Amino acid sequence: MSSGLSSFKIPIAASLQPSKTYRWQITVKDKRAKEVTASGWIVYTPPDEKLQKSLKLALTIRDRAKIYAESGYWFEAIDGYTRWLNFKPEDLQARTARNEILKTGFASNQSLNFDVFISVLNTDTKK
Repeated sequence: MSSGLSSFKIPIAASLQPSKTYRWQITVKDKRAKEVTASGWIVYTPPDEKLQKSLKLALTIRDRAKIYAESGYWFEAIDGYTRWLNFKPEDLQARTARNEILKTGFASNQSLNFDVFISVLNTDTKK
């Protein structure tokens, strides 16, 4: 793992129940073999019929990311924009949209220098 965003897929066997709150936790070892833990809470909210239809009509990952963002599915929106930027790193509109979602999400995190984080993230995206 390196600086920036990381993601993981929830195993299908987890079978999350709608509207139930789940705590997630990931522990990794950094370069000095020191354990670093990140955790949080999520609530699984399946997309309603209207959202499912919109997603099926979307032509690109970027279109799907925008639809997810407009519907409040932030994790899916960030993932979609990030995957799109891996494919099209020069897309400044997608990068700006993703950065705005992240900025909103991190607004209450006083220990994070958001400008440095975005700078590192955008450098990673260009690779």
